[in-house]
Amino acid sequence: MFDPALAIDPVFDAFGVPVIVQETVPRAILAIRRAPDEEIQLRLSRDVVATSVILEIRRADMEGIVAGAEILVDGETRTVRGTPRYRDADRLIAIVNTVPA
Repeated sequence: MFDPALAIDPVFDAFGVPVIVQETVPRAILAIRRAPDEEIQLRLSRDVVATSVILEIRRADMEGIVAGAEILVDGETRTVRGTPRYRDADRLIAIVNTVPA
């Protein structure tokens, strides 16, 4: 029988980008940018633009990553918005939405 957890590490090794979780002692993990930055402009105001980055992070690396946590991605500090979600049945990968800090 195939264990899906065995496929996670090679995928993150090949496609992951290093990010740093800002904690008491910063730690480096790998994350996959699931989508490029999305720029959303509200119809009523042309000055309000929100930029978010969606990251996929291994469950094993999720310790300390909760709403409000700060993650350094490509030299930019980002804040986790909302509770991380799990979409796969085995809950091996978390989907984390971040915004500029």
